[in-house]
Amino acid sequence: MMLIATALVVAFVVCLVYFYDAVLDMLFNHITLQNGQKFKSFSQCEFPFGTLNKRLRDPLGFHHEAMKFASKNGGFHLEWIFTKPCVIVTSRKYVNELLGAKFTMKSSTRKGDETLPVLKMLFGRGLFMARSDVWKRQHRIAVRGVGSRHFRDFCPTVLDCAKRLIARIDGKMKLNGSDRLTLDVLDTLQAFTSEVAFKILFGRSLASEEMAYVGKKFSEVIDTGMHPMYMLNLYAHSSFTGPKQIREAIEKLHKICREAVKAFRDQKAGEDASGPRESSEADGSLLGALCAASDAGDALSDEEVVHNVYSFAGAGIETTSTAIANTLIALAEHPEIQDKLFQELQQDLKSKVQEPLDLSADDMMNGSPYLSAVIKESLRLYPPTGFVPFRHTTKPVTLGPLKIPTNTPVTTCLYSIARLEEWWGPNAKAFHPDRFLQHDQHAHSDSKSEPKPSNKDTNKHAKTNTKPAYNITDDMRDAQGDKFLSFGGGIRSCIGKGIAALEMRTMVAMLVKKYKFELLPEHAHLAGKDKHWQTNAFFLKPKVDRQDLLLKRR
Repeated sequence: MMLIATALVVAFVVCLVYFYDAVLDMLFNHITLQNGQKFKSFSQCEFPFGTLNKRLRDPLGFHHEAMKFASKNGGFHLEWIFTKPCVIVTSRKYVNELLGAKFTMKSSTRKGDETLPVLKMLFGRGLFMARSDVWKRQHRIAVRGVGSRHFRDFCPTVLDCAKRLIARIDGKMKLNGSDRLTLDVLDTLQAFTSEVAFKILFGRSLASEEMAYVGKKFSEVIDTGMHPMYMLNLYAHSSFTGPKQIREAIEKLHKICREAVKAFRDQKAGEDASGPRESSEADGSLLGALCAASDAGDALSDEEVVHNVYSFAGAGIETTSTAIANTLIALAEHPEIQDKLFQELQQDLKSKVQEPLDLSADDMMNGSPYLSAVIKESLRLYPPTGFVPFRHTTKPVTLGPLKIPTNTPVTTCLYSIARLEEWWGPNAKAFHPDRFLQHDQHAHSDSKSEPKPSNKDTNKHAKTNTKPAYNITDDMRDAQGDKFLSFGGGIRSCIGKGIAALEMRTMVAMLVKKYKFELLPEHAHLAGKDKHWQTNAFFLKPKVDRQDLLLKRR
């Protein structure tokens, strides 16, 4: 009897694996074309991950197959994450509709708990994971404390951390007795962005040992949460050792932040009761700004502050370090572009030749348009996150040729649209920063929607014979109109993009001004072949063997 039962179970599993596509379509796929025909995936599913593992194994090969299918189906294709069908949109027209306020706020919401349960535990009700109604309120409050007018306050922290990174590189060169160094750029830059992020987030409210623990554990949780197994809710919340340790780490991270929030609140209460207080350890930090921010008397709760602190960390560490690393690798692959950037930096920062590390806030935030163009082109072609966060439909919707039922994830693949001529023209696959300069010149001279400068501004620039400052924090909002989506798009774009841009501009400028970056000899034949990167379920990062670059002191 036992043998028969075992044989039946084995037969069931074999049939399930072999007919997995048919089972998924029959039980879980209710997406149809306008004519009522079921809309199916172009790729065969693998048990139990759906099409996820195929995308991870060969992202460019998967992209080519997906785009071939989408070109015949109005710019849409279907992928499976376990048993969940996901609509991927690559038509420019319908991506804009997807990211618009109507679809984002009235027809969909975010459900990170259904696709990334570990990140949902970590970020909780923060801006990144919040449902539409919660996000609207939190965003309104948060921008009071961390809006663009506050970016200048973060410049000293960014510059101080950048100086220390440069000092560490110089120290290694001195130790080796050489002006050359082979450097793991991703590992080095992750240390930089972690230090910046947690100093901005917590200020002086954490001891150095506690800060180191938070940085280490936070990175471990993020990396683990991207593993396909941890995208299974059942496994992520199970009593197995791995998931249990991740949940304990998240609770410890939340506890540390809750204590910092309580300390700030207690000091603020003391000020209200007895007059002016001494400076708080969290003053000048994002944590303090979120605690103090309010809109018409409405403030964030302690839990909301904790969740948003880690949401900002998640948005600012992995993505920013990856973006800078990809930029440096691209510059190493294209020495003529690196030389052009160096010449611009030499000209714009000529007064700082003797001390290349002494940048002002204006240097960090403004000017050097080719620097901004290089960064944006790297973000375009190698976006740190592969997808815009999923919109889960809250009601049946029609989008292009599809009828999409309630609770269906819809998104666009950023590294796919970056390589489509429909979006970026015949040189879409090329690393070509000038495309952004051409757009910026056209936008600033011809755009009817561009506001004209005031008489005051006009007179000021006439007297000083200078052009208005080129500000990347403004530029990132509308780089190439509605095409540049590396910081998301529409109403729920990244609130921290200005801080990320500040870090990227500062670090790339300081590194390129002081060092020349080259590929290792064994990688020279791969230059310009779009093969230095890989992707997990969410992030797009340099391959391990491509993270090393050769630095030469200029």
